[in-house]
Amino acid sequence: MQAAFAKLREASGEKPAAPAPSTPPVEPPAKPPEPPAKPPEPTKAQEAPKPPEPAKPAEPPPTGEPPEAAPKGKPPGPWQLKEKFEKMARELSAENLELKRRLDAAGDVDTLRKRHEEAESRWKSLDEEMRFINYSKSAEFQDKYQKPYETAWARAEGDLRELTVALEDGNNRPATVQDLVLLANTPLGEARKLAVAMFGDGADDVMAHRRVIRELADAQNRALQEARKTGAERAKERTAAVQKARYEVETLWQRHHEADTAKLEYLRPKEGDDEWNGKVESAQKFVQQALASNPMDPALSAEQRADVVARQVAVRNRAVAFSALKLHNTRLAAQVADLQKQLDALKASGPSNGSGHPTGAAPVPVSRMEAALAAIRAKAR
Repeated sequence: MQAAFAKLREASGEKPAAPAPSTPPVEPPAKPPEPPAKPPEPTKAQEAPKPPEPAKPAEPPPTGEPPEAAPKGKPPGPWQLKEKFEKMARELSAENLELKRRLDAAGDVDTLRKRHEEAESRWKSLDEEMRFINYSKSAEFQDKYQKPYETAWARAEGDLRELTVALEDGNNRPATVQDLVLLANTPLGEARKLAVAMFGDGADDVMAHRRVIRELADAQNRALQEARKTGAERAKERTAAVQKARYEVETLWQRHHEADTAKLEYLRPKEGDDEWNGKVESAQKFVQQALASNPMDPALSAEQRADVVARQVAVRNRAVAFSALKLHNTRLAAQVADLQKQLDALKASGPSNGSGHPTGAAPVPVSRMEAALAAIRAKAR
């Protein structure tokens, strides 16, 4: 019994606290929820008289004679029913207009629903990731472990308010949550003796709360340890997955680059054409710098961020314009080939008489382009 009271004195602050037990100490929640207090019912003298309801002005009917008031105890007449339903229609119409205004202000319903679904999906993904980063902050931990733990402490505190603790000098004091904390962090055998010394006949009730709180605390610790173990394994798996993805991306990038270079002459240098090769080289550097920069990097200055955005916009616009420019170049190449074909036909037709036609042959109708080319050739001779 003396040892029990020594324990009690240590808990009340008379001596330094004993060394911590080997298991994690059990602590109450930071702010255990208070049981709702039932407000006292007011007496008849305290009840304030209800103010009389303001009389509503009667609305005249739109047409016909004014309706007579329906006698008490009798059903309303047709005019009263008409006014009642017209008033309901006006109220519903106003409510409908207000709801329509709110919907118009909020935007398209389908767009809002899509945003909500995306936000909910993102939240679930982040909460799933939180399980492996800090499981104690996840919604699953809060619902499955933390809330039952807080509820158990709240129930125990409610029972402790009705108990007293026996002191060594024969006096009593009100029980507190710290008394239960002391019992929860004391080995079971010593806790039983201490509970009997402190609470007497109420020891079994306090020990029952101790058992529930210890079980919930142990479940929390096991869940956190398992989450840390699983988180370490997940980190290894994630690192391996990132490395695998990086290798696949690099391999695919190189494969597509070589295929496009072999197919498109615009990407290949030309032997002996320094101007062409310089353009290809400068374009490669420009694109590489644009794609390697991140405009969201907080370390960038305003000028650097503006430069990165301008480069990426330029790369985007050039990529969009490529197909149209390629088509335009193909058409020009076809026109040049056609003109060259006509020119070769004129050269192969024989000596010219100065007018672009073979000597002794009758003039053959030609197009304006052919006539212009013939005139140029004649002057050149």
